[in-house]
Amino acid sequence: MKKQTMKKTILGLSLAAVLGLGGTFAYLTATTGEKVNNFTSDNNITGRTDEVFEEQKASNYQPGDLIKKAPTVSIDQGSESAWVGLKVEYIDSKGNALPYDKFSKLATVEDFNVGEGATQWTKSAHGNTEFYIYNTALTGGTKATPLFTQTKVNAGITTLSSEKTKTVYTYDAQGNLVKTEKSDVSKGTTVYDADGNVLGEFKEFNADTGALTTKLPSFTIKITGYAVQSKNVDKTTALTELEKLAF
Repeated sequence: MKKQTMKKTILGLSLAAVLGLGGTFAYLTATTGEKVNNFTSDNNITGRTDEVFEEQKASNYQPGDLIKKAPTVSIDQGSESAWVGLKVEYIDSKGNALPYDKFSKLATVEDFNVGEGATQWTKSAHGNTEFYIYNTALTGGTKATPLFTQTKVNAGITTLSSEKTKTVYTYDAQGNLVKTEKSDVSKGTTVYDADGNVLGEFKEFNADTGALTTKLPSFTIKITGYAVQSKNVDKTTALTELEKLAF
């Protein structure tokens, strides 16, 4: 009886020892190797910003001129289909971006093709810059209908002569002089009339004759095109992605 009792006691201790050590063991682990799956594609979007532009006429314009400028975007043959957009910036002779209402004192954009039609553009304004998305995704080898067709130079733009630079005196009802204004301005200053129309830009002053010569103001309409895939992308998402590229 004593021997049997001792065997049971030893077995019980041994088991307790194994259980006690088991708390420090980690799970069984092994590295089984790796599989690397590379996803590649030859799909790509290629395209360009196109336009019909009367560059020679624009470089020597006359007030009231109609100048052809018809910007669009085309997607190359073999390219993936894409949503396309155009950013339009109106810039004065100093390189400053202008809102369209101020730019229109210099020139206006004619025949904007904006609307809900499949071959029209939708406008999205961003401060002094305008952005337009074409309403239909383009497939390879196609182009969008032009955003607009021409620009018209403001007929009210004129050059200035030194005779137009004079001193203006303002008197009150009692005949007292209350204000003296000199209309002479420095080189490079654009001059406007009382209605905000551009009269001209002073070019240089001749110290010998005291005459000011002027030139017609220069301005720029800058067009930049963008494209984003149309597969699995709706128009709303495309606009967001195009604007990320543009701004």
